[in-house]
Amino acid sequence: MSGNPQPCRSEFSIPTGAAILGVISWRLVNFWLPMPAGGLAYLSLRGQTGAPRREGRQELERLARESALTADRPKEWLERHGFKVPGREEGPTKNE
Repeated sequence: MSGNPQPCRSEFSIPTGAAILGVISWRLVNFWLPMPAGGLAYLSLRGQTGAPRREGRQELERLARESALTADRPKEWLERHGFKVPGREEGPTKNE
């Protein structure tokens, strides 16, 4: 029952006016009725404004600074996890 009331009329002998009314009401219920509920859900999920939001941003900045100070360098991480690091050969170095 999407867009054409003709199948309703021919298959079930429904008058044209009733078929058109059925199509319009179906579209109203399936398309337009959920829109206000979706709008309210969107507004409720936008998040809080003001102090709680600012505190959250400050906490994220603090965590980012802390993790940047304690993070491994990529080559150190690779060596610690058993990967071979390009440019670091086992055995004698160039200075020896």
